[in-house]
Amino acid sequence: MATYFQTYTSNRFQKLNHHLQAFEKKADESHLHEIRIELKKVLTIMSFYIYLHDNKLVKKTFLSYQSIFHKAGKIREDQLLDMWLYKCKLKSLQKIIFSKMEIEIKVIKFQKDSKAFNKSIKKGKNVFEKYGKDTNEAEIQKYINVIKNNIRISLFSIPPSDQWHLLRKECKKLIFAIGWFDNNSKVQNPDNIFTKLQREIGTWHDKKVMLRSILHKKEQHTNKCKIPISFSMARIKLIRSIRYSENKIATQLAQAAKITRQNKFLK
Repeated sequence: MATYFQTYTSNRFQKLNHHLQAFEKKADESHLHEIRIELKKVLTIMSFYIYLHDNKLVKKTFLSYQSIFHKAGKIREDQLLDMWLYKCKLKSLQKIIFSKMEIEIKVIKFQKDSKAFNKSIKKGKNVFEKYGKDTNEAEIQKYINVIKNNIRISLFSIPPSDQWHLLRKECKKLIFAIGWFDNNSKVQNPDNIFTKLQREIGTWHDKKVMLRSILHKKEQHTNKCKIPISFSMARIKLIRSIRYSENKIATQLAQAAKITRQNKFLK
């Protein structure tokens, strides 16, 4: 009989294949979002196998999945900025930043690559089956403690903003890894500080990426003609929003640091 961890892993592949095939037929943003979520979960499992076995095959598989994740991420970045500009009623800037087919071309390329992605995922599944069959709860608990210790070290003193994204990755690993046990309801609770922290850092990071994209597009536009005032409006809006997120993160970092100093955190 399959363990809970084996069932969890098998479900990840089923869902990943489902959303890849669905996106291949129709480029729905929700499917792309789900593809990235499932890939994050799979990459966390693969990180666990690297921790246990540290061999070339596992690392190669990790890199192939990471490549798919990054390609999906490039589309998501454009979609987020496009939606944000629309929400802020900066339609003139929206037309300047995105040519009529710019996002569509990336989406079509990803759809065409879906079959190759599915082949990589199938190969990866064989690796998972090979290394996951003998995995036990004691090994999972050790790995969770490694992640917790990484978080505790990161929060020993409040980290600067250039380390926040790495901290977020560790928080997500922790949330996903505890989900490998059947009794994971407490950690998945949205009131959990690490869930809140990683979510807020994710929002902050998205805003930083959008600002970088706008500044890059502004630089390109400077060489062509007069710069529209909408560039400055977008920049000001994003900077204000980034500062708001940074204040929230600072409070949450202090709360998270307090939790990591408790003896029970590593149990």
